[in-house]
Amino acid sequence: MGLGKQAPARDDAAVHHKETDMDEAIEDLRGRIDGVAQALMWIAAGLEMAGVMDGPRMSAAWRARQVPAGTSATLAAASLRTLGQMADELDAARAARRSRGDPA
Repeated sequence: MGLGKQAPARDDAAVHHKETDMDEAIEDLRGRIDGVAQALMWIAAGLEMAGVMDGPRMSAAWRARQVPAGTSATLAAASLRTLGQMADELDAARAARRSRGDPA
């Protein structure tokens, strides 16, 4: 540092603790979102197999979904990517059931 100036004191342990807490909170949130998505997929597949829901139509609707106006670009991209992935998984599950000879 320059003449007579000292760097501000850092508490590396406190910074590391905050980063660790944030990492854990993010992983917890990711796990919760994944759990909700899996539950929705199980419900959708069950409704499709029971003949209550048109699975291909649902997949197409998820792929065609538009985000509300004013949604940030980052949120919109993540949301649309997730819906596309869920549609892909629903379609893949249907294809696997058909290849095994299972209904719907």
